[in-house]
Amino acid sequence: MATARVDHMCGTMTKEGKRLILVVGGSSNGSSNGDQTDCEYMELPTIDGKKTWPWKKCTDLPIPLSGAELIEDLETGDVLLLGGHTKLSTQNTIYRLSDITGEWILQKQTLKAAREYFSALVVPPDIFDCDESSSKITYRDEL
Repeated sequence: MATARVDHMCGTMTKEGKRLILVVGGSSNGSSNGDQTDCEYMELPTIDGKKTWPWKKCTDLPIPLSGAELIEDLETGDVLLLGGHTKLSTQNTIYRLSDITGEWILQKQTLKAAREYFSALVVPPDIFDCDESSSKITYRDEL
């Protein structure tokens, strides 16, 4: 990558039949004082004999951010950036990137609680039986 960092976010995005790896934000020195906005991506290699797959620049985050989670929206191929922290506070925000050259759009919906250094994943709705009447355990979507 062009920018050395720690506490960054990594994820994938699928657009126009291409699978991209993204590396976003993070810290240049391991503390929130060095939080970054940088966004870089690489197209996942195909078996075509290429020896290198260069990192390219994508649209930077609107704010310096570390310790967030980056997940792919399986329906659209967009990426969602959840939570994280800035120099001032832990975030409950959600940003969406719909195009690798597009802007990070702050969503109206937020996380129920501000979070940093957590894990998130997309679980298809048919995996769990969320009928509350059939169990004492209730499942709730975070988003």
